[in-house]
Amino acid sequence: MPLNNNYSTLCFNCPNSKCLYPGLKPNNQKLSTLRKHLVSSVKKLYANDYHLISNMVNEVDIVAHIWYYFKSNYASNYQGYDIDIEYNRCGNDPKGIYYDKYEIRNTRPDFIIHKRGCNKYNFAVMEFKCYWNYEDRNEDYNKLIHFTNNISYNNDFQKLYNYTHGIFVELLKSSFKIKWFKNGSEYSGYNAEYSIGD
Repeated sequence: MPLNNNYSTLCFNCPNSKCLYPGLKPNNQKLSTLRKHLVSSVKKLYANDYHLISNMVNEVDIVAHIWYYFKSNYASNYQGYDIDIEYNRCGNDPKGIYYDKYEIRNTRPDFIIHKRGCNKYNFAVMEFKCYWNYEDRNEDYNKLIHFTNNISYNNDFQKLYNYTHGIFVELLKSSFKIKWFKNGSEYSGYNAEYSIGD
């Protein structure tokens, strides 16, 4: 059960609450700006690499192309941050989340904007699913709820990630859908479906 919400000065990897990156400030990009960058990057995938969608290529390869378009075009908007895919570390330990009160499972988000080695600057975490993948979407939703939660479980601050934005992207044949998560819950006001022809 959630037990503690004292995160504002906590970074588990920073002794005495002193940040390893004193010159780095929390990213204040507006949600609308991040959304614009992400939508543009996904549309570039459909425009330039539709073969990957039509041939149902592995999702890791598809996300890598979205990451490439995002990083190539917009990295300057996230200066000081790392933009990673399949990143599975929390400090020096495996990245894990609670699936219930006691069970922790290792996980690696599809795409994150963060600062390696420090949980204080976790900005955005994204999960992607393609239309041919029939896995339960609730698994991804639960991940994003956990990653954006600012309340620790069992006082385990090392599993408190507090990402500002959680994003689920579902890639369809001729469109894609985006769901947003903030503060441990769905932020439905920004959910939308985008046509690749727009």
